[in-house]
Amino acid sequence: MKETFLIKVNELDIEAQYDMEKINEVFLPLMKKWTEMQKQLDRRLIVMLAAAPGAGKSTLTLFLQQYSKQLEDVTDIQAVAMDGFFYKPEYLKSHYLPDGKTFLQEMKGAPETYDVPLFISKIKEAKEKEESWWPTYNRAKHCPEDDTLLVNGKIVLIEGNYLLLNEEPWDEVKTLADDTIFISTDPDGLKERLVGRKMQSGYDASFSDNFFYNVDRVNAIRINKNSAPGNTNLYMNADGDYLPVE
Repeated sequence: MKETFLIKVNELDIEAQYDMEKINEVFLPLMKKWTEMQKQLDRRLIVMLAAAPGAGKSTLTLFLQQYSKQLEDVTDIQAVAMDGFFYKPEYLKSHYLPDGKTFLQEMKGAPETYDVPLFISKIKEAKEKEESWWPTYNRAKHCPEDDTLLVNGKIVLIEGNYLLLNEEPWDEVKTLADDTIFISTDPDGLKERLVGRKMQSGYDASFSDNFFYNVDRVNAIRINKNSAPGNTNLYMNADGDYLPVE
């Protein structure tokens, strides 16, 4: 039986439903492991959770952040999204994909539309310093905003699409993680969720549907095909449950 939790995602109150028996089977042991790893390393622990768009990464990591604060034997988790590292709109509108024909803006969300060197530098900074200011993504303005999130948790859980991607320059990112999770899913099963999310952001049905097939679905296939396995591998089924992959 699933329980409903109110979670703020991108400034919106979202009702998320989780089967707590499955959450405790899968994620509670991970949170306890991270707690012990952080104590042994005696520094900030960096955990990366990678999955295709629409696989519930943001909601899940924010839920784990919220849930960790309720557990006495688990160190608090700070959830951080990768989306703050999109290139600024002016860059996306003036630079092309490797084909030399398609502006990055048209494929926003593809690996090429992120400032990977900046992302890498911020992860390194977070591992070395007590505090690090990171950019966040303003969904109302469709634009990243610099130095708007203070990263200072003992366990930082970063979520993003391409954290385990085996493509340059992304392949350096995963080397900075202390632990990794990869969630696979059926790209076509994400359509309803992704189209709905796009429309919720103010786009019409036709644009949202085309964006799914031309961008989100393409990226999801690329992620499933070209990502390295995580230390923990899960599959998100049609019910939104995260099941271990043997």
